[in-house]
Amino acid sequence: MRFQQRRELALAPADEARAGPYGAPGTGAPEAGGLSSRELLKILRGLTRLNVVGADVVEVAPAYDHGEITTLAAATVIFDVITLLSRRR
Repeated sequence: MRFQQRRELALAPADEARAGPYGAPGTGAPEAGGLSSRELLKILRGLTRLNVVGADVVEVAPAYDHGEITTLAAATVIFDVITLLSRRR
């Protein structure tokens, strides 16, 4: 996950394809050795000191999502991003 910061503003993209196939199987291209959902959420929840101004969630493919694991992970990421945005300075 890369963070872009300019003038104390931060953009936090969350690419579900960077998650491992065990934590997010419903992506177009799962990455072996990628982040677990726990690791991704820990990173996001650690961004409270940054002035996050936007984010996006990409690579959720419901057709490949067995048991809605990826959908649930993406929904949790979106919730955490909304929480970060609500704390915006």
